[in-house]
Amino acid sequence: LAIAEDATWLNGTNVTVSGSNAILFLKAAGNLMPYADVKVENGAKIDIASGVKVAVAELHVDGVQKPAGLYSAANLPNVITGAGKLRVGTPGVVVIFR
Repeated sequence: LAIAEDATWLNGTNVTVSGSNAILFLKAAGNLMPYADVKVENGAKIDIASGVKVAVAELHVDGVQKPAGLYSAANLPNVITGAGKLRVGTPGVVVIFR
């Protein structure tokens, strides 16, 4: 899969990034769905643009599921680059009764 640098990719659900030269660039919160399952393997990276916070349901690094929380280059430098953040946790369900 090749995506042009200036292209827009929205609503990704199950994404695997694998290989030491592989980078998943996230430039907008809508690049991944909040119920997405993201797998990062074999030295791959996720680059999240400054000011962007992306929510996903699950994050697996080399086959190990990370606990729910907020991740960035500060607390997960072997996986995340850039100044943005990745919120990991199962999305909730909102039910509205009228």
